[in-house]
Amino acid sequence: MFIRNDFSTFFKKKIKDHFSIYSRFTWHSINYAQEKKLINHLKEQNKLEYIFIETRTIKDELYNKGKKLGLHEYESSPSHYRRFIDPAILKKKIHKNFKIIYFKQGKNLAKFKKSNPWVLRIIAKKR
Repeated sequence: MFIRNDFSTFFKKKIKDHFSIYSRFTWHSINYAQEKKLINHLKEQNKLEYIFIETRTIKDELYNKGKKLGLHEYESSPSHYRRFIDPAILKKKIHKNFKIIYFKQGKNLAKFKKSNPWVLRIIAKKR
């Protein structure tokens, strides 16, 4: 079953069935406070098995473009917020509650038409 929702707040309530999370180009759409809440909610989820993350990083070609809002945070248009992820920092945050199985960054991981962003890909199993 796939659920489309605001994933930064969705996991406040306990999920009763085993589940995994696939976050493709959504992690960089939440700010630092939302990320902290999300990670705290995820560590409380007993039925969570894996998380799969694909996200833009500070090495992305769009980094430093648009209006700077904060550390690695930019607004490229009035309605488009992006927080570019520092891979080393996210790895530390995820590693506290998950065993990282796969950690890779680079191009050619998320090509779409003519776009080929610099992407971080993480697969992690809940401890």
